[in-house]
Amino acid sequence: MTPAPSPFDAVLPPGPRARVLVDLRWGDLDAYGHVNNVAVARLLEEARVRILGSPTAHTDAVDASGRPPADGWDEHADPAWRIFSARAHDTQYLVASHRIEYRRALAYRPGPVGIVLVLSRIGAASIVVGYALGAPGSGEIAVVAETEIVFVDAATGRPRRLEDEERRQLEPLLSGPVQLRRR
Repeated sequence: MTPAPSPFDAVLPPGPRARVLVDLRWGDLDAYGHVNNVAVARLLEEARVRILGSPTAHTDAVDASGRPPADGWDEHADPAWRIFSARAHDTQYLVASHRIEYRRALAYRPGPVGIVLVLSRIGAASIVVGYALGAPGSGEIAVVAETEIVFVDAATGRPRRLEDEERRQLEPLLSGPVQLRRR
């Protein structure tokens, strides 16, 4: 039996995906009771850091809270996403650009939001990570986004090209661009 299509399938390309659950905080809300646009950027950052790894704290790729998955949602990420964690001593990854489309207001909920990440593009010294954010089990996507990340030599502050081995590790994760409404 084929599983029912996910709302994430409509905006994400087929291929490898990483999934993360991120809890909302009361302070993420705006005056209308919706998650503020700045808080959305922080939620995407939280998911990205969990998947790519943090240069200062090597966390697990997914939340280790021990809570049961929200609405049957399981978290996972291929360890290949974390290839830059081992290079934290000499490589920084810096955000070059964000593109965020808000598809609907995201109301506060007591459970976490689900963020699905894809590797959209591999450049000479950068990657593009695509996202879709929604409430697990809701059937609706609230946000579709992309972030371009540039890899920078920590000593010189200049972009550094991806090494052949890094590119080989990333290529199996490549899915393609997310479905943004405007390019």
